[in-house]
Amino acid sequence: TGAWVDIDGTPYLYSDANVFTVVGCDDFGSLFRDVNSLSRKGCMTTCDDAEDVDKDECSGNGCCQTSVNLDKYFRIGLSSDFNHTYNVSSFNPCGYAFLGEKDKFKFQGTSDLNDPDFLDRTKANVPIVLDWIIGDKNCTEARKDPASYACKHENTDCINGNQSGGYRCSCKEGYQGNPYISPGCQGN
Repeated sequence: TGAWVDIDGTPYLYSDANVFTVVGCDDFGSLFRDVNSLSRKGCMTTCDDAEDVDKDECSGNGCCQTSVNLDKYFRIGLSSDFNHTYNVSSFNPCGYAFLGEKDKFKFQGTSDLNDPDFLDRTKANVPIVLDWIIGDKNCTEARKDPASYACKHENTDCINGNQSGGYRCSCKEGYQGNPYISPGCQGN
């Protein structure tokens, strides 16, 4: 169920800063990572009553999070064993599953479980972070063409893209700046 979110054909990748989050009680979320396989990550929330819900953290009781390693695609599925009717319907009428930047979502306990504005608030405040890549060659292949290789400045590392190939440049640890243009990455 659900549509694939597809950024194929773009120079972007889903960043590791994103996490898969499920909010609710009696919910199991699945994040499918590839259109051609059943490879997925899962996250399950449980709680028998409002007192079981964790306050201010996503550790499984009312909210769970898991890191993901995505490339260009994802699809989310959400299911509920008892359709929120067993003991939880009074404080948790439905569940939510989403991909978003980990540091932008703060679980607020039972108030999130019965907030009619939860979906709109989350969409407005929890972005999906994208990284970008150059071309379709990995770092080793790209270095062979010095004229087009983008990570040529001092104190710069080359980082391979995910399964789709490509690369990006980053300042080495302890250095700051723009690794793509002169003067590049500078020490503090």
